[in-house]
This record gives sequence, C-alpha cells and structure tokens, in this order.
Amino acid sequence: MKVRYLLIFTLITLLLASCGNESGADRAASENPRKKIVLKIAQNSSVNHPYQSGLEKFKEVIEKETDGDVEVNIFPNGQLGNEEQEILGVKLGVIDATIISSGSLAPFVSNIEIFNLPYLFRDQEHFYRVLDGPIGVWMGKIIEARINCIFLGYSSFGTRNAWNSKKPVRIPDDFKGMKIRVTDSPILLSTFNAFGAQATNMDWNELYSALQQGVLDGGECDVVDLFVEKFYEVTKYVSFTNHFIGTAVFIFSKKKYDRYPPYV
Repeated sequence: MKVRYLLIFTLITLLLASCGNESGADRAASENPRKKIVLKIAQNSSVNHPYQSGLEKFKEVIEKETDGDVEVNIFPNGQLGNEEQEILGVKLGVIDATIISSGSLAPFVSNIEIFNLPYLFRDQEHFYRVLDGPIGVWMGKIIEARINCIFLGYSSFGTRNAWNSKKPVRIPDDFKGMKIRVTDSPILLSTFNAFGAQATNMDWNELYSALQQGVLDGGECDVVDLFVEKFYEVTKYVSFTNHFIGTAVFIFSKKKYDRYPPYV
C-alpha cells in the first residue's frame, strides 16, 4: 500500500514539474517574440522592367514561406544608387540583395567579362545552357568570393541592339564619330570603339536626359528597355545588331545573411 501511494505521489510531482516547465517555456516565448526581418533589395531599372516582376515574385515567395517573419522591400529606379553602388552595398552589408548586369559587375569580377564578348551566344537557349551548366557554377563561386555574397542565380536582360538619333547603322563604319553609351564593360567599350564610335559609359538613369540634351547620339540595349525607358522618344534609328545577350546576376549579401536568426 505504501509503495502504491509513493508511486502516485511521484507521478503527481512529475506532472506538476512538467506543467511548470511548459508554462515557463510559453512565458519565455511570449516575452521574446520573433523579430520581423526586413530585406532591402535594389534594382536599377523602372517598375515596368522584368527585373521588378522577378523581384515581386521573390517577395511573394519569401514572405509566404517565412509566414510573415520576413518582409521584402524593393527599391527600383536606382533609389539606392547606381549598379556599382548597389554592388558595394551588398558587399559591405548595407543592402540585402540586388540584380546587376555583367557589365557593371566586371570592374569587381573581371572573369565575368567572358560573358560580355560580342556574339558569344547563338541565342537565348544557348545562353541558358551555358549559364546553367558547369561554366555558370564556376563563375558563381568566383562572384561569391570577390563580392562576399551569396550567388542566387542568373537571368538575361535581353538581346541588345544599337540605336541613335543620327542615321541608320547598316555596317560598322556607320558608327564612326557617334557618341554611343554602352554598359561599363571594357570589352564592350573596346568593341564599339573598334566599330568607330566614341564609346562611353554613363549612369543608366542619366541616359535619357543625356540623349535629350544631345550630349550623346545613342546607346545600346534590349527592346524591352527601349520601350520601358522610353528611349524611342529621343532616338530615331534602331539597328538590330544583336551584338550581345545581356547577363544579369542576382546576389545576396553574406554579411547581412550571417546576422539573421536561425528561424529565417
């Protein structure tokens, strides 16, 4: 009989202790709620650009998968600086992520210039087959090491063509004397100089006004940018040179990522 009472007493004691621990855990959880994480993601083009559409999908997926623990704020139109400044922001942990062109990335990661060679890819299918394969993986690791970032993937910002306000371009010699804005890639700058143009780099968000004021004669971009950025308003001739399929890179700051709690 005494043994039975002793067992019952022991069981009650354990149950009470268990209840006490659970209430303590619940109390600790209520006293230390999860802190919402806010991500700042930058892109240099307008809200109508495919970059924005991709980032809005990224925002939707991240916020859903984290049950609202993470909020994604997107800053388009170069609100956080030009692409070079966005890259530095990711490297230094000032912003969380950005999508940038291979041209803007070239001063930081010279190896990516291989993707800036004119007429390198036959078409978009060839482009993605290369970038989704071993060469793309190899380049992603180099980008991570140079920028101190997490490489998230590639996309294309289209096949680029040249356009200007002076005359039709049918052969390379037609570029002679024209001031043409190209992306900040030594290879592309050299390419247009070889065509006879006066190739120059200018901040993307200043290009429209430079064309409007006659500082530049033309530029080069894909058809989407030609319409989205309304360059057709300040140019006359578009030549389908198809000289370059643009590589865009999506990177995330490792400094920022390492600061976030495990539940993210």
